[in-house]
Amino acid sequence: MLKSLDAFRYQLLDKIIMSESESDAKRFITEAIKLMKGNLVNVNIIFHFFDSILDKMEEIDGMDIDSSQRKIIKAARLECKRQIKTLDFRRQK
Repeated sequence: MLKSLDAFRYQLLDKIIMSESESDAKRFITEAIKLMKGNLVNVNIIFHFFDSILDKMEEIDGMDIDSSQRKIIKAARLECKRQIKTLDFRRQK
C-alpha cells in the first residue's frame, strides 16, 4: 500500500537525487508509476503527482549541484515529461 502521496513524492525525489545513473533515475520513475497504478491511484492524481515532481526537480536543478547530478536530474525530468504525456493521452480517451 502507498504511503501518503507527499511522503512518496519526497521518497522518489530522494531516490532520483541519489541515483548513480540516468537509467536508475528513469527506473525509479517507472516503478513509481507501476506502484501507483497497482494501487489504483486515479490517473489525474498520478498526473499531478509527476507535475509536482517536475516542479521540485526544477528547484533542485537551480541549486549548486555537480554536473553528474545535473545530468541525472535532466534525464529524470525528461522521463517524467514522457510519462505525463502518456498519462495525458490516456486521460483523453
